[in-house]
Amino acid sequence: MAEEAGVSAATIHNRYPEIAGQIRRLLDKDTRKQRDAEHQRLLAERNKNRELRERLRVREEEIAKLASLNAAPEIENIELRALLSARNVTPLPEPACAVGRDAATSDTSENTI
Repeated sequence: MAEEAGVSAATIHNRYPEIAGQIRRLLDKDTRKQRDAEHQRLLAERNKNRELRERLRVREEEIAKLASLNAAPEIENIELRALLSARNVTPLPEPACAVGRDAATSDTSENTI
């Protein structure tokens, strides 16, 4: 403002203190509005970050569960491939009683309910 008037800031403060006070109040209001707007933007970004961190945590839990579920069949596949490639191993047939026992237990469990 002083530059536009062609005088120094000190001159405005010394000779026109009421104008300097008005300028300070106007600048303070503008600065306060900018600060409040920035604060609101920061709060919105913090909330967004909080939500994204929660979504990430949930996804990481899901990935861990899926990895655990995939591990068992993968280990079984490794064991079966090893059996197939081994020339000195003969696989044993499934025992007949195990199949019958599973069928018998499922029949009895249905009857008791």
